[in-house]
Amino acid sequence: MKKIIASTGLAALGAASLQGAYAPDLTSVQTAKPWSISAAVRGFYDDNYATRPSTLAPGTIPAGADARLYEKRGSWGMDLNPTASLNLPLEQTYIGLNYSYHMMYFQDRADLHEASADHVHQATATLSHQFSPHYSLDASDSFAVAQEPELLVPGYAPLPIFTRVNGNNIMNDAKAHFRGDLTDRLGAELSYDNTINIWDDHGYANSTASLLDIMNHMATADLRWTWLPTTVALLGYQFQYTDYTSSDPLTSPGGVNFAANVRNAQSHYAFVGVDQTFTTKLSASVRVGAEYTTYPNAPAGSVGNTTSPYADANLTYTYNPGSYVKVGVTHQRNPTYLGFIGTNIPLMDSEATAVYAMVNHKITGKLSGNILGSYQNSNYHVPGAADMQDNFFNANVGLTYQINQFLAAETSYNYYRLDSDLPYTSYTRNLVFFGLRATY
Repeated sequence: MKKIIASTGLAALGAASLQGAYAPDLTSVQTAKPWSISAAVRGFYDDNYATRPSTLAPGTIPAGADARLYEKRGSWGMDLNPTASLNLPLEQTYIGLNYSYHMMYFQDRADLHEASADHVHQATATLSHQFSPHYSLDASDSFAVAQEPELLVPGYAPLPIFTRVNGNNIMNDAKAHFRGDLTDRLGAELSYDNTINIWDDHGYANSTASLLDIMNHMATADLRWTWLPTTVALLGYQFQYTDYTSSDPLTSPGGVNFAANVRNAQSHYAFVGVDQTFTTKLSASVRVGAEYTTYPNAPAGSVGNTTSPYADANLTYTYNPGSYVKVGVTHQRNPTYLGFIGTNIPLMDSEATAVYAMVNHKITGKLSGNILGSYQNSNYHVPGAADMQDNFFNANVGLTYQINQFLAAETSYNYYRLDSDLPYTSYTRNLVFFGLRATY
């Protein structure tokens, strides 16, 4: 899946399938030639750019320290965003390359004599090849260096952390997907997905790296039965191995040290599903089943092997050219930024439900708008401690006015809210962008 980035360049809420698409949706400028370049210059105001909690814990500010470095603060700023892309639709093959850079300058950080700019790099390479009408292969690699958590997870995956993290944090997601028809009605799909996260916050106990430096392997196999031309039923299996790779320790409230890899997990998924095309405008995809997870390095007293529901479903309605609605939900176990909740036993992971919705509407020939929204509930359980939850909300509203073929005006508003059972964690954030984008 490819990440759909909202006009802010920050809110990553969606993904789109590339299967069988050898001429992806491109703008008129992009289809006129195999390459395109663009550049955006935008101003912004962010009222909580460090995602500080609404209430600071006692003792957060060291004696003699500048309190402004720890408190919730807002800032005006500027975002520079050049992008370059290459799109080569060939007879049986599609090749795509894309690179985007953001330099976000924060005036308030400059006033505090802090590093005044964030630097975000995003690169994607895509290869799709159709060997014959019955066999195809899709492969892609997405690489990101960023600070916002939305940009450091692939596709619709639930977030493992809800706050901004300073530094050059890395995500790489490589995947391959093979599809073949065994008979006129029976088909099979095989896929492999490898995701690597490396966080710049490292070198001490309970660092972000100790909690979330991960190499994740996911292998999937399913059989597909074409019941009707518009209905495909499937039976599938997934194996996932989550490997925590940091050498930084996890240290409990009582001073007990654990290696980061005590949270390693192996998950087996069994699911059934259906891909349904109701009309030329309305389609749905549903996967439901169970996830069985084991923790091979878990210390004594930690949560045992777990069985939990698994779901991944979405509905898409394209009601006019350039206008569509998409809604979806996922439920699965997920890594978490929390190491301990009230005991000396490590928290192994979370059980997360994420709901998302997006609307893209072409208001006039030149004016288009989009609304993106998501909600995630993460539930945390450790034997001997009370269960806790995080509830994270994110909404984005954007407008784009196409001044001419090459120039567009953009504006957007983003809202973030974390409501947490953990004390001194909840926060709100408002972010507004406005500017121009040129494309050639």
